[in-house]
Amino acid sequence: MNRETFYAALRRRGSGVFGTSLKPSQKAGLEAVLDEAEKRNAPLAHLAYMLATDYHETARTMQPIAEYGKGKGKPYGKKGKYGQAQYGRGLVQLTWDRNYERADNELGLKGALLKNFDLAMTMKVAVAIMFSGMEEGWFTGKKLSQYLSGSKKDYVGARRIINGTDKAAQIAEYARSFEAALVEAGYAETATKPAPVAPMALAAVPEAKTDKTTVEIVQRKLFEKGYTEVGSRRADGSFDGEMGKMTRGAITVFRQENDLPPGDFIDQDLLNALDTAPARKLARNDASPQTVRQAVPEVRSNWLMKIGAVIAGAFSGVGAFFDGIVANLGIARGYVDNVKDYAADVPGYVWMGAVVAVAGGVYLVARHGEKKGVEAFQSGERR
Repeated sequence: MNRETFYAALRRRGSGVFGTSLKPSQKAGLEAVLDEAEKRNAPLAHLAYMLATDYHETARTMQPIAEYGKGKGKPYGKKGKYGQAQYGRGLVQLTWDRNYERADNELGLKGALLKNFDLAMTMKVAVAIMFSGMEEGWFTGKKLSQYLSGSKKDYVGARRIINGTDKAAQIAEYARSFEAALVEAGYAETATKPAPVAPMALAAVPEAKTDKTTVEIVQRKLFEKGYTEVGSRRADGSFDGEMGKMTRGAITVFRQENDLPPGDFIDQDLLNALDTAPARKLARNDASPQTVRQAVPEVRSNWLMKIGAVIAGAFSGVGAFFDGIVANLGIARGYVDNVKDYAADVPGYVWMGAVVAVAGGVYLVARHGEKKGVEAFQSGERR
């Protein structure tokens, strides 16, 4: 087939998918699926429906992703017997321990997937899971040949291979769009049945890296590249080497901004990219305090505290003037002469003067906090 014709058809206005452009990462994902389809001699309708499923399940990214929300509030969002949350990953959102077990066994991964479910978000593994799983009925017991075989072309019913009838009609339309583009590009089946696929070589599977030394190196490089919220930088400038929530968040953002497969894991591609990627450019160096207040809660809080201190100090200052200086000069002189009485019965103007002093201190502290927050946002240390 002519792949450039295929991509041109997808970019055409009214194609039914993608709109009028393809990102490099989307094209890379399509390439991986087409490569696998040609290797397996996948039937046209099978390939069209797998592309449609990929398009839907990955939110049009065509890259392996983790389920949005990571299964929060769902049974498979909890850790299973392998100590890992069983939420969806990959191109078809593989869930549950039993499905990870089957994928590991069927692909000949020898336990590598069970040690690290995030391997399902590497392209090679994700593509293999999608093809073998949909062709052989791993997920629901339903498989492609039951709905798409010979003259039978039930794109709506084929949704049962993955997830019942959820969005079935919509995904069927995607499949028809992909089928039209494949036909235009000259995709032809070269076999009536998919070619057998050998077990995946373990050495070919990218290994996620989680050892403390590697994580510490990644944290340092992320910080140097401008991804400063790694969440584990000590006062002396060193890093703790722990894969915490903020470190994973920084990895996720770096991967998104550097056209790597989505995820919060460390692999060789990430390490290579950290060595070659340019420093992050943030359009915030000239951000105004007003802009920062909208983006950073603590800066907004400091600003409000500063305003409150000004108001409290102003009112108390005026009150102290009228109550103390104008109306009570004689009384004030008497209190100075008699400290005990003064301590036992403090007049209003003295209290208000104290408020002025405290408000002034609060103002200075809040102003300093606001200034530091703005500077951190502008430099990228605070997103």
